[in-house]
Amino acid sequence: MKWLKRILFALGVMLALALVLPIFISFNDYIPQIESELSAKLKEQVSIKNIKFTALPTPHVTFDGIKCGTTDDIRLAKVVVTPDILSLFQSSIVIKNIEVDSLILTQRAIGKLSELSKTGVTPPLQPPTRLRLEAIHFINAQLILGKMNFGPFEASVHLGGNSKLVEASIATLDGKLKAVVKPDQSNYLIDASAKKWIWPIGPHVLFDEVNIKGIATFEDIKLNKIDANLYGCLLYTSRCV
Repeated sequence: MKWLKRILFALGVMLALALVLPIFISFNDYIPQIESELSAKLKEQVSIKNIKFTALPTPHVTFDGIKCGTTDDIRLAKVVVTPDILSLFQSSIVIKNIEVDSLILTQRAIGKLSELSKTGVTPPLQPPTRLRLEAIHFINAQLILGKMNFGPFEASVHLGGNSKLVEASIATLDGKLKAVVKPDQSNYLIDASAKKWIWPIGPHVLFDEVNIKGIATFEDIKLNKIDANLYGCLLYTSRCV
């Protein structure tokens, strides 16, 4: 039973450190460095209001008041990062979950992120080699697309041990739109439903009730063929408003 006592002792020490460290260490001291690194990657000014570490019930770090761009093209009220504590002592650190609360993303920000992906710049949400992300959740998110808005909605992305997609889902808070995407070998299975939902881009089209089950390839998504195909399909079961 010595091994059990040693494990319990180690866990007790870790818990004690987690409770005591925030008293002596201000995580806000790291804000300038984090802001500088993010600003350099995004080529936009990034500001963070506050960083806080919480030990109980599950150790996590909370980032409050994140803004990006001179016109606040990206705004996040709160981001909670929950690591796997035991992985901190291993070669690969595991982030069990990232929860993003009240994300606001403008059309200019979407274009900027698209440009960064084309130039090969690593987005800040993409984990480096020794950092593995298992899940990311968006709560009360909203896209501002010029004069049209999409949201508020919730979205989740779950990744496997190899950092490959396991499942992605999105649902508006009013329950009018739900969609789930799952990989199937080299394809993606799409299951979506809409009821009394208005298409947010282009002409105002009201979908009385739509259920879609389909398959898309990576090339379809990359070339935006899936958007055109789904849009054409939905027009048969909708009406303009």
